[in-house]
Amino acid sequence: MATPFLRIFLHSLALTCLWLLMAPSAHAQRSAEEWLRVMTDEETTVDVARLSLNFKSQNSISARFRIQTTSKTRTANIQISTFEFDTSGTKYRIVDAGSVSEQGEILKEKVPGSEWRPIVGRLAPRLFSAALQLRPLGIWKVVSYRFLSGEAPSPSDPPELADLIGSAIRLEPSGITAGRKSSVCSGLLPSTLSSSDFQSRTGGDLKKIGIVAGTVPAFTFVCKANAATILLQPSPERMILLWEGVFLELERPKNPFLP
Repeated sequence: MATPFLRIFLHSLALTCLWLLMAPSAHAQRSAEEWLRVMTDEETTVDVARLSLNFKSQNSISARFRIQTTSKTRTANIQISTFEFDTSGTKYRIVDAGSVSEQGEILKEKVPGSEWRPIVGRLAPRLFSAALQLRPLGIWKVVSYRFLSGEAPSPSDPPELADLIGSAIRLEPSGITAGRKSSVCSGLLPSTLSSSDFQSRTGGDLKKIGIVAGTVPAFTFVCKANAATILLQPSPERMILLWEGVFLELERPKNPFLP
């Protein structure tokens, strides 16, 4: 019969073995979350870094891509490149590029000219489509809304507003689509809003819409219908969109990436 000390030792050993078995899978999951697959063919795989979207200007965005090519006659070649896109969807250029060594180090390479090229062919349109789906852009789900005063939804709200809950909303530099309504935009500007900035621009209070921090990352959509459509980003998984005088609370749905 095992002594109490031996039973404790065996239990601890079992927990240690279980942790060792789970650790590689957890690491693999974190690695998988870092990159999203854009395309795969016989000799090429392309991934995009999940949180790499950057706003270069009002009319351009950039994202980091990993392009791996293999063939029967040579070893795999992995390139890490940052592509910049004009948000009109007409042209792109490579901002920087580097190859990955056998030790996993990124070796920077000079980009000759970095001239703009048309978004045509098989690869470039797929890369642009992938960049448009990286947060804070892409598809989000409306989970609730609040009025400027901070009031929550009520049964007396207009049906077209209440029906937005549970619906999908698409955010792109060229426009916003929410339900049956859409707004045409010509770009967006990233910024950081303080409580006083937010109040002066909207007349609202950050705390009343659930943001207790003194500042919050924000994006201003330059739209024809509403020049001050503001998107707030309290966290990577949560957004708040000022839409026709109402703050829509958005969450990122599972598996929204469809390049």
